Amino acid sequence: MVPDIERATQVLLVPLTRLAGIESPALLKAGGPNYWQAAWTARRYVSERSGQAIPRDKFAMAINSPYSRSQNQLHIHVDCVSPGVRRSLAGLQDHIGPAWTLLPVRLEGLQFRARRLSGEDLGSRDPFKLLARGDAFARAHMEAETLVVVGARFLDGSPGFYLLSGRLNPAAGDPAFGEELLDHSCTVLNRE
Repeated sequence: MVPDIERATQVLLVPLTRLAGIESPALLKAGGPNYWQAAWTARRYVSERSGQAIPRDKFAMAINSPYSRSQNQLHIHVDCVSPGVRRSLAGLQDHIGPAWTLLPVRLEGLQFRARRLSGEDLGSRDPFKLLARGDAFARAHMEAETLVVVGARFLDGSPGFYLLSGRLNPAAGDPAFGEELLDHSCTVLNRE
């Protein structure tokens, strides 16, 4: 885990293994590390940097496509979720189920597909593999994808996650930049 020196609360999960990014074939191999679970566990560093405990539904993690990143080393951004994204997802709970589905609204101006996962942690459920398994195009073209994982507290009070997948679409001005859904100033902590 590496603190971001340019942003107050963000931390980056950077594997010790050299991997280019979301397009790395090694991420889809059986038995590999679940970097998303490690990033979720490390969200405590965001809380430490913010100076307060942050509820699970105010956290998000993102990986950008190679078309919208500045580094050629796999890294997962861990920070607060944008307040607007949080509100949109809460309002769409009945629309988001266990299979990938196109969201009827744009998040921060970008189109995403979403699915829901239950549980306190991701455990062995790896969002890279879940995306590749659930979408043949994504599996063949992971370089065109971005992934965002947002902590959730569902209407029945149970914990879980929203997995969001965006796809590169130059014609629509979409660079597959999932980090756009994060709020690096954590204004979500000052609301509600």
